Amino acid sequence: MDIITDLKYLRQPCKEVQETDQVKDIAKMLLQEMETHQLLGLAANQFGVQLRIFAMRMDPGTPICLINPTIVRSYGGSELKEEACESLPGRMAMVRRPKKVRVRGWNQYWRRVKYELTGRQARVACHELDHLQGVLIIDRSEPVVQGNRKEERA
Repeated sequence: MDIITDLKYLRQPCKEVQETDQVKDIAKMLLQEMETHQLLGLAANQFGVQLRIFAMRMDPGTPICLINPTIVRSYGGSELKEEACESLPGRMAMVRRPKKVRVRGWNQYWRRVKYELTGRQARVACHELDHLQGVLIIDRSEPVVQGNRKEERA
């Protein structure tokens, strides 16, 4: 499958997942695509499924799948770093993200889960949650300050 790059489509917020949705099949597809493309994270809408589901790699361990995820707490300050996105090939953006987040939702077996994420994992979770809300890295891009001038990077 190809990753969707249509900005109009990607900017549409995803719908809440219902237990009747084919969650296990969607989760399996996301996890397979992550392995195929060697990705850190992947939102369902990047593959044409407008539901609030994403998968991400955990360090160490196997990837996880989160359904109807929400950030319940952001803490530890924030950090401005360059990010890429598979849906925006060849584009980078400087994005400010929290250093630590607490995320909760359900896994693909409809069990309640909660994760405390820091560093890269927190950044990936925020990036994928943005996808589910119809927000892209180019929408969050901040100017890069070099010397006495600002440059836009996106």
